[in-house]
Amino acid sequence: MLLNPRNAYAKYCMKLKVNVDNSGSDKYYQCSGCCLKSYYTNVKCLCGGMINKEKFLKDRVENTCLNEHAFLKGGISFLITDDLQFKCASPSSLVQMLSNVGLSDMNQIKEMCVEVGKNEAIHLLACSLISKTPLSDVFLPQKKQKRARLYAITMPEFGNFSSISKNATSSITKKLELKLTVSKTTNMVLCAEAGNEFIDFLFNFLTIPIGSIEDALKGSSGLGSIDNLYKSVEALDSKWFNTYPNKNGHGGVENHSFKKILLKPSIALYHKSENQLLQISESAETQFFDPREPVRSKYPRKFGKFSKAPSVFYVMDNLEVRPLSSAPTMCLLQELNVPMYDVEEQVISVGESEALSLLKASLMSSLSALTVGLNHTLKKPINEDVKCNLRFSQAG
Repeated sequence: MLLNPRNAYAKYCMKLKVNVDNSGSDKYYQCSGCCLKSYYTNVKCLCGGMINKEKFLKDRVENTCLNEHAFLKGGISFLITDDLQFKCASPSSLVQMLSNVGLSDMNQIKEMCVEVGKNEAIHLLACSLISKTPLSDVFLPQKKQKRARLYAITMPEFGNFSSISKNATSSITKKLELKLTVSKTTNMVLCAEAGNEFIDFLFNFLTIPIGSIEDALKGSSGLGSIDNLYKSVEALDSKWFNTYPNKNGHGGVENHSFKKILLKPSIALYHKSENQLLQISESAETQFFDPREPVRSKYPRKFGKFSKAPSVFYVMDNLEVRPLSSAPTMCLLQELNVPMYDVEEQVISVGESEALSLLKASLMSSLSALTVGLNHTLKKPINEDVKCNLRFSQAG
């Protein structure tokens, strides 16, 4: 569930010419005695029968009637820049795009055709998360050494993390307690002692769709070229998007634009912890049966927790999670090479604003996510010299 979360929109992604989803979301099982469906096989149904008939979403009648194309209407061409900004193709758009990169002479331009298969799509996805030139990185790899690649590790924005809290709203009031072990000398977080609630919140980062991350961070995730892609979808007129049928509260059906799904996708059903502090919705899909429910019903209950309780964990500054029993405090301090006199404990509360800051830090910092994301909650801000060292080490 955490390492390979389900796709809440698998039935729409089936229409993609190149679909890289390998979560198994397109396969399900049906009861031999009734029409109840589940993602689990060889389990007993509510009717007494066995759920063991293998089915695929592509074979369901309602899915075969969907549009030929997935999210956008057919017959439209788009221009895409190297950093994944895109807009509808037109002569004026082309001129503007070329002038933006300093090209005015058409003789400087060479046209080439490339094939995009699953390998290229996965490579493009990976590059779009870390690079400002993902198209060149994938389709012109021989030119890579001649370009200055820009990565999304932007420690110069360190001081701006506290401003992310402005994105938070007052509708979520839940707070989680976190005990931090901090270096007195550097004011860096060495590790955190956390219970199940915080660990569940942290694990939920792995099930959140990229579109919802962008929505939560207002299009400023710092992920390579993904911000540009998200903002381009925002700017594109809704008339270019396909629609899908959706039931309203009165039992009727309304057509909704796929633009909404792309900009604010839901977490898959049973993939959202009750300790989630961010305003990200869970899929409203109600037609799949989960045999793990204590009270079996065809209607899904709210998902609980990823980790068993009660448990206590260490969370390292780079978000590595360890069971508390496997790393005694003395051994941990020896591993961190920190003297006892340089250590102090601080207890903080993590609410929605801190959750947003920590989410962004987890995307941008591979070494010090806790320090970066929670810096504004500490008794003292991080030492300026340490901040410069962090910036240098992560950029390298």
